[in-house]
This record gives sequence, C-alpha cells and structure tokens, in this order.
Amino acid sequence: MKNFILVILIYFLSTSCSDVGKTQTLEGMWAIQSIRYGNMELNNTYYGNLITFHNDGSCELPLNRYGQLSDDGSWKQSLDKKGKIISIKIISEDSIFNNLFLTTNKMFFDPEDGSNLILAGLTMKSQNVEIVLQGRLTGFY
Repeated sequence: MKNFILVILIYFLSTSCSDVGKTQTLEGMWAIQSIRYGNMELNNTYYGNLITFHNDGSCELPLNRYGQLSDDGSWKQSLDKKGKIISIKIISEDSIFNNLFLTTNKMFFDPEDGSNLILAGLTMKSQNVEIVLQGRLTGFY
C-alpha cells in the first residue's frame, strides 16, 4: 500500500511541474479570424487570411488589396518569466501589421480529430489594431 501511495505521489508531483521552463513560440502558419482598426473590420482589405511566422525571424503577411504593399516582414516575440508570449513586434511596410502587439492566448485540444495536437487562439492588440488568429502551435513543447 505504501508503494502505491508513493507512486501516486510521484506521479502528481511530476505532472504538476510539467509546465515549468516550457516556452511558447509562434512559429508556423496562423489563420486570421479578424482584423480590426478601431471599429472598422479589415478582413476584405487583404488577399488571403494567413500569417506565417518563420523561425529565422521573417514572416509572410497577407497582401493588401489597395496599397499593394509587400507581404514580407519580420517579427520578434517577448516572453514572460514562465515562457509565455506577452508581446509580438512585427515590422512591415503595411501600417496595420507594423506594430507592437500585446497578446492574449487560449490553448485547447482539437476535438474534431481527437489528437493531442494543440490549437491556439491568439489575440494581438496594439493601440488601434486588433488581430485575432487561430493556428496549431507546432513549436509548443
């Protein structure tokens, strides 16, 4: 009986500390759910609805329909002490994306395919712009 209790105790201690030192990363492809500038919805302003963050610091952004601005940019994320993403700086010719965004995110398991892959909802907010993304966090450890 003592061995059983010891095994249970070790299991709970090891799983309760499993998030310590884990780092979030945005690397991968994200679908844009919405882009807002103040009260204006801007989804129809762009060709496509994907943002891809590459591990070399570059990113691919949707092309603006009206200004024909470049769809290339760069990005950098800032993390808190626990390794959670707190802000994202995107540098782009497009003033909507060229911002420092504070972030909030929501993680959940994908109920449709029943796998353990994590889906993420990410909201990026600057002073005037709000971008809501959804994607799989392939770099989540």
